[in-house]
This record gives sequence, C-alpha cells and structure tokens, in this order.
Amino acid sequence: MNEYPPCPKCGGQNFKVWKLPSPVIVHWVLNPGLAFNELVLGQRIPKVMLICLDCQGRFTDRGYVLCPHCKTMNHGRSWGRKYGFFNWLGYVCPCCGKRIPCVWNFTSLLILAITSPIWYLPYRYYFRDRVPAKPPLFDLTKLPPSPKPMPRKVWIFVGAVWGLTMWMIRSLGPALVALSKGHSPNWNHVFIQVPIDAFGGLVFGVFMYLFLGLSTSKRKETTSDGR
Repeated sequence: MNEYPPCPKCGGQNFKVWKLPSPVIVHWVLNPGLAFNELVLGQRIPKVMLICLDCQGRFTDRGYVLCPHCKTMNHGRSWGRKYGFFNWLGYVCPCCGKRIPCVWNFTSLLILAITSPIWYLPYRYYFRDRVPAKPPLFDLTKLPPSPKPMPRKVWIFVGAVWGLTMWMIRSLGPALVALSKGHSPNWNHVFIQVPIDAFGGLVFGVFMYLFLGLSTSKRKETTSDGR
C-alpha cells in the first residue's frame, strides 16, 4: 500500500519526498540567513512536501502538502498567496483546520531562545492557542491563482532589511556583547561588514524579485494571453 494518496491532478503516485534528511530541508534548517525569512517574513515550510514526478511543469506547480490529520492533499501554493509570507504561526490545513507540522531553522530557534523573556508571555497567553485562518480550498486539478506581483522596490527593501539584519547578527551584536563584558571590540570588522552585508542584501532582494516577483508577473501575463 502506498504511503501517500495519489496526485489529485494526474492520479499518479510517483512522488519525490522532501523531508529530513533531504538536502532541501537540511539547508532550510542549517542556513543562518533563512532565520530572517522565518522570523521577519514569516516564511515556513512543512516537514513533509511531495513533488509529483508524473506531472509536467515546475516543482512549485507540482508540489503538495499532505495533512497528517485528515490525509488531504493540499497544493503547496495554498499558503503562498502572499509569497508564503506572514505564516509565523505555521500552516493550517484548508480542509480540517488543524495545524500542519513545519520545520524550524536552527538559528531561528537560537534567537527565539535568547529573546524568550520578550515574547514568551504574549505568546503564552494570547498567540499559543490562536489558530491561523484557513486558506481557501482550491480545485486541485488546476493551479491556485498566482499572487499579485510585488513591485521591484519592495523586493529591494526586503533585501535591505535582510542585509541589515545579517549585519546586526554577525557584526554589531558580537561587538556589543564584547563591549558589555569590558572587552574592546574590533570596530574595523564591524564597519568593513557594512558594505559586504549591504551587497549581500541587494543580491538577496534581486534574487527574490527575479525568481518570485518577476516570474510571477510573467506567469500572470502568459495566463491572460492564453498561451
């Protein structure tokens, strides 16, 4: 008996399974830069993702998330109407409304542990029992509607915030910690990292624009033209 239900679109059961120790999931867990995506942008990924190998198209159009509670196959883009942003509380099944387990980035957990005195009480008494709103159900034989493309300036701003966050975590933060302990921080290193992380943030913003913003806009134009 197959472990997973058949693909809702083609009926096949030939899936590429992304779960630990899949390199994709391992990269999400170990890459420190992705803590920004989780904690600031609210991007999460489920513990198990299925990519249908019998369907045609890009993997983002062939990806499904199986709800472990009701065993419903949900399209991977069900939570991506806003590029997958703002899912800080995780995924909720569009069918049964229960939470779908997601993975955590290691650096995110470390930051959350350090800052727990700030966020724990609000989370404990307000957010912990709040279940995110269910995304709409889609006809799985078709693709969910593409999100409205975000302007290039927005992606550049996202990249700038990403670069600033990396600079604070990797350079300014350790320097302030050393200063609080009575040591003399290496300020040259702190200032040298400013253009480096600024360039990294610019690259990140351009990358997100090219692969999400621009590609989404092109898909929308292609769909409207009927080609």
